[in-house]
Amino acid sequence: MLSNETVRKLHEMRLSVMAETFSAQLEDVQFRPVAFEDRFAMLVDVEWSARKSNRLLASSVMLVTLTLPHVSRALSTIRNKS
Repeated sequence: MLSNETVRKLHEMRLSVMAETFSAQLEDVQFRPVAFEDRFAMLVDVEWSARKSNRLLASSVMLVTLTLPHVSRALSTIRNKS
C-alpha cells in the first residue's frame, strides 16, 4: 500500500518515468537483493535520461519549426528564378 502511494506521489510530481520504473522494480523479484542505493540510482538515471531525451527532442522540433519558414521561402525563391 505504501508503494501505491509512493507511485501516485511520483506521478503527481511529474516523475512518471521514475514511477513506472519503480513499479516495475517492485514486481520484478530480481531487484529484491539489489541495495537501496543502487535501485535509487537506477530510478534517478532513468528519469534523468528520459528528461534529457525529451529536451533534445523539443529542441530539435523547435529548431525545425523556426527554420522551416526560411527554408520554404528559400525554395520558393529558387523555384521562381528557374
